[in-house]
Amino acid sequence: MSYNNLGVALSALVVLPNREDVLKTDLMLHDAGAALKEKGVDQFKMHLLMTLQAEDVSQYFDTYAADFKKLSGEKAMPTHFRTNKCVLLACEKLGIPVLDAAGLPRGKSELDKAIAEAKNPKTPLEKALDALGRMAKASDECTQAELDVLINAVSESFPQLVVVSRTAAAA
Repeated sequence: MSYNNLGVALSALVVLPNREDVLKTDLMLHDAGAALKEKGVDQFKMHLLMTLQAEDVSQYFDTYAADFKKLSGEKAMPTHFRTNKCVLLACEKLGIPVLDAAGLPRGKSELDKAIAEAKNPKTPLEKALDALGRMAKASDECTQAELDVLINAVSESFPQLVVVSRTAAAA
């Protein structure tokens, strides 16, 4: 199912905000600043839901920006809007689903990770080596008891590997 068709199908299942409500909320957030953001208003998900209803996602953002600037008197769009636009357009371009398996909007951080993976896919070996590198870096800060737990966990997970601690190797 294409990005736009999915939005049409979801509109019958999910209560979607209308364009004016999203615009008013963005204007309020722009005016009120961080105080409203701390109350949990998720602008990214509002824009995500709005793009599901749009025939042309790029056109949605362009007309929305023009309306926002006209109503707010600002010459440029706020950073959060530009970031949201970039993420959602990249998802559309790369064919990344913006909804999870339950049909709920995915978060911006989750979509950022999916975009990075789609742009630079890694082999399973590269992913494993990255994980080992992070584990090695974190192990530098572990106590000997914590290292023993880590070594035992690795040994149990990978019985084909021989894992020796630094202290055992030195003895």
